[in-house]
Amino acid sequence: MTSAFAPDGSEAMGRVIERRKLRPNSICVSDFYELDRVAGFCAGIEGDVTLQLNDALLPDAAKILKELKKRVGSESYARFCVLADSTFGDGDVDEVSALHLNCQALVYFGDANFKTITNIPSLIVSLDTITKSSFAASLDELHSKYSDALFLVENKKMSEAVSEKIGNVSLMTLANDINELSREISLETVVYIGNTRSPKISAWCLQNQPKMFVSVSSDTFVTEVNPVDVGRILMQRFYLIEKAKDAERVGIVLGSNGGHAT
Repeated sequence: MTSAFAPDGSEAMGRVIERRKLRPNSICVSDFYELDRVAGFCAGIEGDVTLQLNDALLPDAAKILKELKKRVGSESYARFCVLADSTFGDGDVDEVSALHLNCQALVYFGDANFKTITNIPSLIVSLDTITKSSFAASLDELHSKYSDALFLVENKKMSEAVSEKIGNVSLMTLANDINELSREISLETVVYIGNTRSPKISAWCLQNQPKMFVSVSSDTFVTEVNPVDVGRILMQRFYLIEKAKDAERVGIVLGSNGGHAT
């Protein structure tokens, strides 16, 4: 049964997978992924090493493997495999999948949100995906227009870039709890900078419900005002809750890395 608030499944069937490449063509693979550092980490490892890449990094997987093999040398006992999917989402170090593959170590490329302590040796390579010149110019324009806004950014690297450019600004990442901020924050206007297709945006808006939400793509700096229809999402959720009340049996899914609310 479908209604105005219940999806009929057609959206998932017609969804087009978007290829989003993070590495600018002007930056070589070895520099962007810090492969000299990765090779140093793998130097003393005997066995398999998992390379965890999200969808936007997979186009470079073959080049990363080729460059890494050059750097570790033929005498190294380290072997590499690419983890092309993650149990918990792009932002979490997936030690579980690495252990399923009997890997002795894991290298995570990206911006890790929560799980950064693992039982096997791991290295987190935080990637700088920001084009400094265009980012700085666009950030100046945003700050002049929304000087009193809370700036919400996608990850720690983005947070560092914003802090470097604008000193006195209310700033947090999607991974932060707003109650952890040291000063009282107004949610009158929130400016988000990052991947505008991230499902975390909807979750954040549902939790905090800002009066005005400005979404800015970190790739193109295209701006949308109030792209998340919080009212509709809440009504859809209410509909599904009411529908679930008729169920005779309810399953509950529990996970240790619940940082990706959708």
